[in-house]
Amino acid sequence: MLPASILFVLGAAMVAFGAYGLWWTRSARRWPQVEARVVEASVCEQPAIARVPHSLYTPVIRFEYIAHGHMHVGDRLTIVSSDFQTADVKQAEAFVAGYPPGMRTTVRVKPGAPSVAVLQADASARAMQHYAAIALSGCLLAFMSVVVNNLLHAP
Repeated sequence: MLPASILFVLGAAMVAFGAYGLWWTRSARRWPQVEARVVEASVCEQPAIARVPHSLYTPVIRFEYIAHGHMHVGDRLTIVSSDFQTADVKQAEAFVAGYPPGMRTTVRVKPGAPSVAVLQADASARAMQHYAAIALSGCLLAFMSVVVNNLLHAP
């Protein structure tokens, strides 16, 4: 059995990672907005593999925008790169239908890195829940390590 101090450190690391993930998923909200034009909208299928027994579908939206006087092309939907990957092809198609080629929209451009832009400032609820679950699990692990340590060293 791991000493309680190691479990506490592991729990604290999980809290830090989860909290950083939550902060990172919302950081694009602070990025400046620029106008963009959708140049491609499609759905990419990733065939089933041994680990994932069904196909996965990812919306692909390519857009062009001008930042710092230069034309850029981007395809990041959100700050979490795999955010909209799904097993439901209809869900991916519905997302793509909202961004037809030629459509004007706004994107958020990362300060200091104008070649990095995201179509949506917020990550999906799934991504947010993922990081929140890691942070909560870390809290529970750290708390339980303290409890176990106190029980083991009780008089």
